[in-house]
Amino acid sequence: MARVKEIIRNIQLGAYNIPEFQRSFVWTPQQVRDLVESLWKQYPIGVIIEWRGENVPRSGEGSLITSWIIDGQQRLTSLCILYGVKPPWWDDDESWGKTLRKYNIMVRVNYDLNDLEFAVSNPVREKEVEWFSVRQLLSSSDDELSDLAGKIADEYVKKLPEALREEMYEKTRDKIRDNLRDLQKRIEEYELIFLTSTHEVDDVVEIFTRINTTGTKVKEADIMVALLSIKNRGWIKEEFLPYISNIQEEFGFDLDPGIIIKMLASITPKRSTRMREIGEKFWTEELELSRYWKRLKGSFTLVCKLMNDYGVLSSELLVSKYVLIPLVALYDKFKEDVNPKKALYWFILATWDGRYSGASDTILGQDLKAIDKSSTFEDAISELRSKLEVPEKIDESDVLKDYRRDRFMRFLLYLAIFNNGALDWRQKVRIGYVSSDTPFSDFRP
Repeated sequence: MARVKEIIRNIQLGAYNIPEFQRSFVWTPQQVRDLVESLWKQYPIGVIIEWRGENVPRSGEGSLITSWIIDGQQRLTSLCILYGVKPPWWDDDESWGKTLRKYNIMVRVNYDLNDLEFAVSNPVREKEVEWFSVRQLLSSSDDELSDLAGKIADEYVKKLPEALREEMYEKTRDKIRDNLRDLQKRIEEYELIFLTSTHEVDDVVEIFTRINTTGTKVKEADIMVALLSIKNRGWIKEEFLPYISNIQEEFGFDLDPGIIIKMLASITPKRSTRMREIGEKFWTEELELSRYWKRLKGSFTLVCKLMNDYGVLSSELLVSKYVLIPLVALYDKFKEDVNPKKALYWFILATWDGRYSGASDTILGQDLKAIDKSSTFEDAISELRSKLEVPEKIDESDVLKDYRRDRFMRFLLYLAIFNNGALDWRQKVRIGYVSSDTPFSDFRP
């Protein structure tokens, strides 16, 4: 366990770092506000998962040995925001300044300690004396807290009859000062639970895939991304993440890094999406990794082009993104021999069947091995289709059903509209997917 004040000091010293794949801060101001209230009320806020070992990188020259935060970045970054301390994993000073302004959490302290109110700042609150920034509170000395208490007490006694103001001022000021000190102390002394592993690298994946924190499972593929950034310094930041961004910009596919790692694993000789089966040696040998990474980029680019050509202009449309993995394996093995229409047909049937809706590594492994054993593309597609439990054609009655709650039928309807070149009646332009906000009620017979 570690107190909040100690955690902030250690972050400043570089004792903690965040894996490259976890760089993004996504919490809303309201979530940060809820965190402060939880600290005040001494509610549990979950476990921080860290890894310590010889392979964990330092945050910089002369820094402490870094603990790698596998789960807990949002909470630790939020604490840094509350203290106004830019963490080592936040590179951009300008965006940090904007974040501090946007995430300014305020508290209204009055005479009753049990009547504290926390809120995100707004122009009205910023003008009222009894509302002040939690960041200001946490950075204030004892004398500064006394001065602040005096200003708040002034506002309260103004509401009293004039004869009582002088008598009540000192009592009110002292009570509010004590409340401020107590709030400051409760936040600073709050103890977070740290779950620490000091195992070797090859045990880390197995350990963290079995850990659940506040209902969110740590994914095996995400841990592998983390390990890749240890064994191949700079590769994640210079090669992996830019490629993911490029795929999103060029083809509209916004994919979790873990799915890309599974795609990479799927074209290795093991033909598996289970990281353990691939083995650490593959992920840590730079030449081997570079060779398969080049193959993956070529194959996945072809898959993205196939999807775009037939109207899948965004990954938001996909019922399951894991269906892309066998497609990548098909293009990697058969290359120019792939029949795009037959590949698309299988993709639609597999989506209808829901074969990959559960992201099962077992099912993916079975299909990847079937692809690997096939001598031709036709054989592979035939074998994959034999595993599906849906008819090869859509019946007319299926189209006439209420598809508003049937995601696959909505997807199929969209593909039919796009591939028949349907025009928007009002704007006279070809209908194409823009975002998930597009209402399907706009599509009419």
